[in-house]
Amino acid sequence: MTMKNLLITIVCVMLGAAAMAQTEHLKSKGIPMDCSVDEMARKLQAKGFRYEAKRDGIILMKGTFAGVPNCSIGLLPIEGGSKIRRVGISFPKCENWSCLEDKYNYLKDMLTQKYSLPLSIEKFDGYGYPDSDGEKMTRVHIDECKYESLFTSENGTISLRIANGYDACVVLVYEDNANAKVNEQKVLDDL
Repeated sequence: MTMKNLLITIVCVMLGAAAMAQTEHLKSKGIPMDCSVDEMARKLQAKGFRYEAKRDGIILMKGTFAGVPNCSIGLLPIEGGSKIRRVGISFPKCENWSCLEDKYNYLKDMLTQKYSLPLSIEKFDGYGYPDSDGEKMTRVHIDECKYESLFTSENGTISLRIANGYDACVVLVYEDNANAKVNEQKVLDDL
């Protein structure tokens, strides 16, 4: 094999590998996010999730996620399309800080094992540091709790956070890079 043929072969292999990497999709619940929201819903139903409703293209479901029953799952499409862009999971509401912190830390540890160290911010805003469970929940209720971790992979991002307000819960969001780029392109085409 001549040097030229070897170089062409190497370039073709690299381009093929790059093309394959670009079409890889993030997985949620072991299901690649390479389908429509309706297809994703059917696949989740096959895994035991219950269909709840469909509003403005967003499908809402209930089921067990990461071993936690009664989670709410939202399947969000790309803007103006049917392909899945995000999968959002709301874990059941917590009545106290210990519950929120335990769920958040457990999921953060599990995601760290799978995706490596996240970028995280974990703090309370406002005056002074809250000492008690009740004080910490008050900060959650008045939107002065910032607990969020962002995990990145070559196929997408996973965001874990504590949702503030009186319906305080842990929220996990998967966003697929390939489908997010489709969405960005639609916006760019409009401009």
